[in-house]
Amino acid sequence: MILHSKIEGAGAKTLVVLHGLMGSLENWRTIQRALASQTRVICLDFANHGLSPSAPLFTLESLASDVFETLDGLGVKSFFLLGHSLGGKVAMLMAAERPERVNGLIVVDVTPDAISPVFLFILRACQSLALEKATTRTELDAELARNVTQPEARAFLLKNVARDEAGRFFWRVPLNHLIANYSAISGALELKQPYSGPLLMMAGGKSPFHVMQQETALRQLFPQISFEVFSESGHLLHTEEPQRFVEAVSGFLAE
Repeated sequence: MILHSKIEGAGAKTLVVLHGLMGSLENWRTIQRALASQTRVICLDFANHGLSPSAPLFTLESLASDVFETLDGLGVKSFFLLGHSLGGKVAMLMAAERPERVNGLIVVDVTPDAISPVFLFILRACQSLALEKATTRTELDAELARNVTQPEARAFLLKNVARDEAGRFFWRVPLNHLIANYSAISGALELKQPYSGPLLMMAGGKSPFHVMQQETALRQLFPQISFEVFSESGHLLHTEEPQRFVEAVSGFLAE
């Protein structure tokens, strides 16, 4: 599959940005613009997200294959990878499988461990929203709040709701595909070999992913790993502290 992409910037280095579950490249446009003065930045929409095609098969392996195919089509031979959450797992898989193409990794708030099934509960909560009865986004937010208590998480999820020509709400993402494949994308990532290139692991101090609890295991898989902990941020640390995030990525690329 050729994925939808947006490219900004120029330079000798290329940074490929992979979003998380229920995200899109549009979530990364602010970061992309800030980094484009330093390097070429390619943001992609995964299958079933943004403006990329839908696909009933949605696994870490299929997503990695899509990214490689898209970059091949763009003529990109080697690159740096930045992945958040689901995108981070895909990035780690790509680096382990094709290390000769990945110059360096930036992984944002995720580890190779299995992801909590609570996120499947959130997807089902989204699927259960009565879109046909709602007339305002406020109504949708109030209904979703019964199951998702964090306002910033609800705002992130509801970015995937749009209106059709008749003014009716609909989901941009095929939730049925995401739910059906959840076990495939949420399971533990078993890497065939360690990745010996540089890796910057960025972690939210208030995130439910608890990245730093896996520091020892991560150092075994990624011997050149370094850590940057955003102690006051949660899982969406790139939106909570964008300036610091951009500075950390810029520093990593400059090294």
